[in-house]
Amino acid sequence: MRSLILAFLLLAAVSTSTVVQAQEAPLASRMAARRELEQAKSDLYYYWQVEYPRQCREYDAAIECARAEIEANRLLLREYKPFGGFSIGEPFPITVRNIQLCMRTGELRLNDLIAERNALIRFHGDQFRALSAAVYEARLRVLDLEANDEVVATTSEQLPAK
Repeated sequence: MRSLILAFLLLAAVSTSTVVQAQEAPLASRMAARRELEQAKSDLYYYWQVEYPRQCREYDAAIECARAEIEANRLLLREYKPFGGFSIGEPFPITVRNIQLCMRTGELRLNDLIAERNALIRFHGDQFRALSAAVYEARLRVLDLEANDEVVATTSEQLPAK
């Protein structure tokens, strides 16, 4: 009699542990899906509120610095212009040429920075849509897992007891 009771208790413990393990597997997948959803939302929020404005500010500051550098070189070149011919205190021709080269380099860098900023503004919607799609897919996965778990729970409750 005791062995029969022990066997029954052992069987009940094993079946209970398998039911608990079966319930923990969907729970773990749902929790993982929810973490992915929160991460996708966080990535989208970070891009929209932090990353994109930071990139715009960086380009604006770099453009402003390039314009200031060009203007400073233009003023320096203008100061060297009054010297003509062979007067005393005239700057070396290589100095004037170096300033002209610095101005040209600054103008090219300014054009590149403006083009990159315009590309960022023009195409940031693509990045935003990609992050939004990741949020949407994560949301669908969570909904799918929760719907499947509800169906399994409903069918297991409807089974007749033996």
